[in-house]
Amino acid sequence: MSRYAASELYGLDGKLKMKNTERVLQWLSKAEKPSLTKEQIRSYFQTITPRSQFFKTLPKNATVLDLGAGSGALSVLRNWPPPQRHDVDIYAFSLTVGEQFREYVAYEIGDFEQRKPEFDGRIFSAIVCAHFLEHMRDPEACLHWIASRLKAEGRLYIEWPHPISADMPTLGEVREATGIDVMTINFYDDKTHQALIEPYATRYTLEECGFDVESGGRIRFPFIADEMRNIALSDRDPYFLTMAIWHFVGWAQYYIAQLCREPLSSP
Repeated sequence: MSRYAASELYGLDGKLKMKNTERVLQWLSKAEKPSLTKEQIRSYFQTITPRSQFFKTLPKNATVLDLGAGSGALSVLRNWPPPQRHDVDIYAFSLTVGEQFREYVAYEIGDFEQRKPEFDGRIFSAIVCAHFLEHMRDPEACLHWIASRLKAEGRLYIEWPHPISADMPTLGEVREATGIDVMTINFYDDKTHQALIEPYATRYTLEECGFDVESGGRIRFPFIADEMRNIALSDRDPYFLTMAIWHFVGWAQYYIAQLCREPLSSP
């Protein structure tokens, strides 16, 4: 088995899944009157997430590749929250054109595993790769490609589902409990997901590629999760409810790393 495939037993034990499913559903049933407004939560949330902190602290005049850019939401961080980072140029690669791609310097559309981004051979100061690796049949090769397109001392932010995501309620179970159609909660609800990726495997490959890992872990915010849940159930907001569950259980994990030496091996 590839070191990128999580244990076949992880998340498939009936008792374990039931424990986590019941934990989330019980937590959803304990919603209270919100103590913060939606705007207050948005502003605070964007000051504490590792992705926002990574972007806001990039070197001046950085060039950033948003790999798997989705809607282009990363571009929001150039303007909000403070400080503004208009000096940062962002490039996007995605399967489709995102609604905010007009905020990018340039973008390319394609399937990464069919053709790699070109951007005229540009080498980037930083790459953001959020919720992209789990869609790759060969995430290890993707990380090696990322290292090849970063400058010396270039910075990397990666974020992807923790294996606990396989133990979460399904979309149907959340809908039955709340009446709200959320986004992906259980890893296997998204049919484009490939294998679960263990954190140790990703760190091993990053170090193999010449990265020093500076920080990482599960993204879990209990207070924000409670407030997002309260507002989501009050406003019937699918996005807020999805993020509430993610940050209640630590659904996503991340690494921040810097390229600092020659790769130990090639894919």
